[in-house]
Amino acid sequence: MVMLNEFPRLARRWRLQLNHHFIHPFSNLLALFEFSIMSYRCSWRMAGKSSACKVRNVDINPCIEESDGSQKCLDAYNYDKSMCSAYFMRYKNCRKYWHGVMLQRRRDGVKPDMPTAEEREQIITALGGKPY
Repeated sequence: MVMLNEFPRLARRWRLQLNHHFIHPFSNLLALFEFSIMSYRCSWRMAGKSSACKVRNVDINPCIEESDGSQKCLDAYNYDKSMCSAYFMRYKNCRKYWHGVMLQRRRDGVKPDMPTAEEREQIITALGGKPY
């Protein structure tokens, strides 16, 4: 049985947001708990305080597609990493390529350092496809 004082810790552990709670004054019973599942990558507490929300931002992270592909591969093969090495290499090459672009833009004084999603699409189109 889960004790009442453990619910906030479990809610954080399960990435659940506690919307409403009411503990009846005459008993130790929990009268009402409503949970809603939060996005597992970006919780409301982390917004603006950490980089957790930046992972899913298409303007900041150019390799979301590769990241999702590697995660789907892991899910499909029951987290057998040896089956997904091609996806991992594609993600690693993507990060390496866009990191180089970001460093070059920073050296050239171009702001923002990372091209936006629209600029990246133009770069990829001009190259004739993804270079990684």
